Amino acid sequence: MAKHTDSELRTESATSAGGVVYRHGEGGLEVVVCGRTGEGIWGLPKGTPEAGEDLTAVATREVREETGLEVAIQEKIGSISYWFVRKEEGVRYHKTVHHYLFVPTGGSTADHDQEYDRVEWVPVEEACRRLSYPNEVEIVRKASEMVGRRPANGAAGTNGATGGIEDEVARGETVVLRNKRIGDAEADYGWRQDPELATYDAAKPINTPFEDYLALYEDDLDNPSPFRHSFAMEDREGHHIGNVMVYNIDNLKYEAEVGITIGDRGYWGHGYGTDALRAFVRHLFANTTLTRLYLKTLDWNTRAQRCFEKAGFVRTGVSRRSNGTFVLMEVRKDGVDRRDGARS
Repeated sequence: MAKHTDSELRTESATSAGGVVYRHGEGGLEVVVCGRTGEGIWGLPKGTPEAGEDLTAVATREVREETGLEVAIQEKIGSISYWFVRKEEGVRYHKTVHHYLFVPTGGSTADHDQEYDRVEWVPVEEACRRLSYPNEVEIVRKASEMVGRRPANGAAGTNGATGGIEDEVARGETVVLRNKRIGDAEADYGWRQDPELATYDAAKPINTPFEDYLALYEDDLDNPSPFRHSFAMEDREGHHIGNVMVYNIDNLKYEAEVGITIGDRGYWGHGYGTDALRAFVRHLFANTTLTRLYLKTLDWNTRAQRCFEKAGFVRTGVSRRSNGTFVLMEVRKDGVDRRDGARS
């Protein structure tokens, strides 16, 4: 086989994805590590893309295969890069590995594939001692910090996990609102492409390639704006059915605009929107300095207007724009406080 000197090597890029699976054990936070005992190597589950896969799909598939666990992706932890050489190929590779945070939803580590011969749950500090590569140790430490801290990227000073599902911020009678995750991107992308849903927003469906959309999505999660924030809406069984948003946040006037999208048509007309808005409004008034929330909806969308009225919004006027005529509505904190006081 031909050998190549360093000066003859060509440079190529390589990509893989995987992540950290965590759970809360009796002694604290635990993560999954994978080992090859014959080589004395311990690492995190990861692998390379198959045709047509995006990074989150790669990471999820590889983690499932190499750990034996069914998993749900939450958010991106970060990425690491390094160089290695395959002289027999005449290539110097620059490899980037993207790591995501996962929670187990089923399966067993006994069902892992043959990539590793040992797959184990261990406490975080034990994982950091075992892992063979310092950059993976840093990924585990960052993952531990992400799990341990309360959500810090809420709008206008929002905080307030309610102690239910992971990243929960508010709960109604039928819905749960939580912080966004990278795993939401696929559904959100589909809803943004839907012509009917775009019509309700007086907008056009997006035609951005998913890879570009995902890159922007990840950047928004990693670098949240102080002036807008989105939350996922789930039913009580954990199905992601839509989103609520707060934006145009003005901390001098103590006001912001809100919006809602129910992307799953199976949940239209059953009160989920009203329940989500009530929970969202109470969350914002209780956990931020906002005292006024407002919105606009197309004048022909009477179903949305009824939903907003049931959630406590009142009409304040009409706005005519190039893309339609909008009904303006608002709700104020003192009005919500009075209604809640009357019920108690």
